[in-house]
Amino acid sequence: MLYDRTSYGSREKGKEFTGTTTGLWAITAGVYLALMGPQGMEEVGQTIMQRAQYAARRISEIKGIKQAMTTPFFKEFVVNFDQTGKTVRDINKSLLEDKIFGGRDLSREFPELGQSALYCVTEIMTKEDIDKLADALQKVSS
Repeated sequence: MLYDRTSYGSREKGKEFTGTTTGLWAITAGVYLALMGPQGMEEVGQTIMQRAQYAARRISEIKGIKQAMTTPFFKEFVVNFDQTGKTVRDINKSLLEDKIFGGRDLSREFPELGQSALYCVTEIMTKEDIDKLADALQKVSS
C-alpha cells in the first residue's frame, strides 16, 4: 500500500520524495509573491530591517548584554550574554516562563562566541513583542 511508503504512515520509515512537499511550498510562495507585488515585498523588507535594528538596539542597551557582531544584518543578529554570568540555556529557560522563545544557543557550535544566541526578527513581530522580549531579558540578566 502506498500509504505505508509515506511519512504519514510512519515518519521514520517514510520513503516519499520530498518533491511533493517542495512543489506545494513553491505554489504557496508564488501566490504570496504575486499578491504582494514589488511594492509589497519592498515594504516587508523595510519593516523587517527596521524592527530587527530596533530589537538589536533595545537588547544591546541592557547591562551585561551586547551585540556580538557589528556587521550589517537583515533579520538575524547575535547577542552575547557573557557579562551577565548566565548561560544562554538558563536565559532561554527563564524566557519561556514569559512565553518567549529565546535565541538559538550558539555556545556549542561556536564556542569562540562565548554565551551567545542568534535572534531573528521578522515582519510578524510587533514593537510590543520586541519590547516584551527586551523587558524579559532585562529581568533575566539582572
